[in-house]
Amino acid sequence: MERGGPMEIKRFIYVALIGLISVLFISGCASQGRLRAESRIDATVAMKDIQENHDKYVIHANEWPAGEVSAIVFDPKGDNRTIENDGWTKVTSKEQLSKVIDRSKRNIYRQFFKIYGPDDAFYGYLLGGERYVWIQTIDANTLKVNSTNWSPVRGSRYDPFM
Repeated sequence: MERGGPMEIKRFIYVALIGLISVLFISGCASQGRLRAESRIDATVAMKDIQENHDKYVIHANEWPAGEVSAIVFDPKGDNRTIENDGWTKVTSKEQLSKVIDRSKRNIYRQFFKIYGPDDAFYGYLLGGERYVWIQTIDANTLKVNSTNWSPVRGSRYDPFM
């Protein structure tokens, strides 16, 4: 019997390839923040708290496409964790927050999420469509929410702001 024949070599290559892909997938997931969708009841309670205590959060809105709000990030102040963004609009007043939330209601993909870091630590909240953002880890205490600026053709059945 011949050792190291063509079938054994192919099998080794497949196993090695699957192992490499698994390692890359696991390490890639470990460096990303995650969104976990909240129930409607939990979202309602959290949003009420955020609106009543807006000054306890650093709030930014992603205005994409122009004139629409695709996502809002609520970063609690006073913890040792930070959520950065790539140039979103800073929300500084209760009135501005109310307007931004109202404008986000037109987004049919809107959901309420908790944002978790790679260490499973809670970082804050996201209200909006998850397809509009991706989260990356900057360092041990910092996540960055990046805009994908995903936008289907306006007026099509995939238009999220009908």
